[in-house]
Amino acid sequence: MTEPVREKESSFSLVQGGLIHRVASLLPLVGSNRHALPALFIGILVFLPLVVLAALQDVLYGPRVALPLSSDWSVLVRFAIAVPLLILAEKGIDRRLSEAVDQFREEGVVPAGVRPEFESALGRLTRSLNSVIPELILLALAFGSSWVGSSVSYGLTIPNWRMPVPGDASSVTMAGHWLGLVSLPLFRFIMLRWFWRIFLWSLFLYRVARMKLALIPTHPDGAAGLGFLGIAHTSFSAILVPLALTTGARGVFWVQHGGGTLDALRNVLIAFLVFALALTLGPLLVFLPKLAATKRRGLNEYATLGSEYTHRFDRKWVREPMPKDDLLGSADIQSLADLGNSYAAIRNMKLIPATAGNVIALALSAALPLLPVLATIVPIEKILGALLQLLG
Repeated sequence: MTEPVREKESSFSLVQGGLIHRVASLLPLVGSNRHALPALFIGILVFLPLVVLAALQDVLYGPRVALPLSSDWSVLVRFAIAVPLLILAEKGIDRRLSEAVDQFREEGVVPAGVRPEFESALGRLTRSLNSVIPELILLALAFGSSWVGSSVSYGLTIPNWRMPVPGDASSVTMAGHWLGLVSLPLFRFIMLRWFWRIFLWSLFLYRVARMKLALIPTHPDGAAGLGFLGIAHTSFSAILVPLALTTGARGVFWVQHGGGTLDALRNVLIAFLVFALALTLGPLLVFLPKLAATKRRGLNEYATLGSEYTHRFDRKWVREPMPKDDLLGSADIQSLADLGNSYAAIRNMKLIPATAGNVIALALSAALPLLPVLATIVPIEKILGALLQLLG
């Protein structure tokens, strides 16, 4: 009786490690629940108490304050939507990057002689990801910055669910205290944790880029065999969506209640789009010198090969008198065409392992979530018109 084929599991994980998963390992959980339930608990912790406490003090909705919690989209989007999405993004990103690590091993990019160096770099990455100390520092920074510099009023001059009497610190609600002391710090910790892990992944790619990789300039992926990295990095769109929602919601809140202008908001959103692409595609720039050198080498080698071949072809089929009928069906013609195609492929080779499709996918993930949020203050036709102008 044959055994069912089991899907191969990679030993690498970008997200399973550090403080959260160390705590989860101590809990009496099994299977996927070991990592899913603690993450779900954080998602509930940052939002549900806000709703309950606001309802208890009659600032969830209704006429008591001009801005109840139910109308504060900057908070609703950040904690009810963005935080769960940031947590749910872990599984998909982890799977795609794990596959990328396996492709380094299996696609021949890392030769056998370089494999020990590659595994050493991967081991350093794994140890850094599993270390608790960096995440404890991030946790301290997140809570320390919130507790020291927290201002639950955010400069609001109207009665609101956080501070029913603007400017009176004694009027801060229980929900306002929970926002400043728990919800905001945990949100910042989740974001800092993502940034830290992307930095560690970038450092790993930098070390790999310095190795003697077996890059083929004529590889059909147009990136000398590294095209799989661009595909893997499109998975980071899963964190760009909640980041975009948060940025857009906070921007709208700033314009509506904080004195911000549409021109200033436009500049902020442009800066966010640049940051989003730098965060997700920037790590791939470490391969630029290696790919540029591979492209130069390929152009030189194939130029030399092409020159030798075309000279022989010219002497055989053009200079020397012979029956032209022999030219029909000759493999020399196909070889000449193949050589030209190979040289064209090298000339068109990309210097970063990402296609235009990869870039567009990430850009849309950062831009499209802004539309429904911005539509609350700007007519949607004006937003689409501005986007068409940028694309045109």
